This record gives sequence, C-alpha cells and structure tokens, in this order.
Amino acid sequence: VAGEPPQTVDPGSVFTGYQHDPMENPAAAKDIIVNENAIYGYSPNPDSKSLGKYAKYDWSDAALVENSRLEREDYHQEIMELYPLINDMMSQWDTVEEIARAVSNRRNEIRLESYKDNPEGLETIKERNLELYGNENGPTPEYLYEKIRILGHCY
Repeated sequence: VAGEPPQTVDPGSVFTGYQHDPMENPAAAKDIIVNENAIYGYSPNPDSKSLGKYAKYDWSDAALVENSRLEREDYHQEIMELYPLINDMMSQWDTVEEIARAVSNRRNEIRLESYKDNPEGLETIKERNLELYGNENGPTPEYLYEKIRILGHCY
C-alpha cells in the first residue's frame, strides 16, 4: 500500500496485507489471477494483454518479487523528478498542452531507462507498449488525452 513501509516477505507464506482485494478492481482483475503460491497471493494472468508476458516468471520466488518491488520503487522515486519540471514550465507560462507533452515524454523515458540493465525486460516492455499504446516508448500524449476524454474526465 502506498505510503506504508515495505513489509518483509516470508517466502513460505502468502501475503495477506491488502486493505482492498485487488480482484474487486475490474481493471486489476482482468490482468491478475489468484495464485496461492505467489508471494502476494496473485500473479499476472497469462491471457492479459497488459501483464501476460510477465506470467512466465515465478511469483512465488521471494528474491524475484523483492527485486521487482525495489525496481518499481526506484521507478516511482525517479518519477518525482516530473514535479520540478512541471513547476519550472508553469513558472515560464508554458501551456498545459506543452507541459502535458513534456511530462508524458519524460515519464516514458524514465520508464525505459529503468530497464538499462535488463535488455530482456526492455524488449518485453517495448512489445507491451506497442500492443497497448501503438508506440513502443509508451503512451503518447494523444493516447492519454483520448483515454481521459472517453472516460469523461476532460473539462
């Protein structure tokens, strides 16, 4: 859970610390399956367009899960650099569109840079991006705008 300290993982037990069952979230439920052997009790659904390529990994392997968690934490920490970028662009009176484009492109760069020591992972994420977004680098500003527009959150 975001904002809480990481929990230590006992390789012989299933994680039961979720405040909310991820299977109650329709977006998550289509991408994961219950897996009693997995450290967190779930693993990627092999049929998922988004996460299916990750089903080949052993999510009951505590070292793999811990390493993946740490990599994800590092990525989120690097994403924090976007806030000064936004503030700097706002202070220069850049338009919302210019800011959105810069942030979207930089976020994609950061995501791809997180795979600098993992060529197989980089190939997998680029394939996933191409399938999901039509762009191997990640979602384009146009894709994100359209997603928000369709969901009815655009003002």
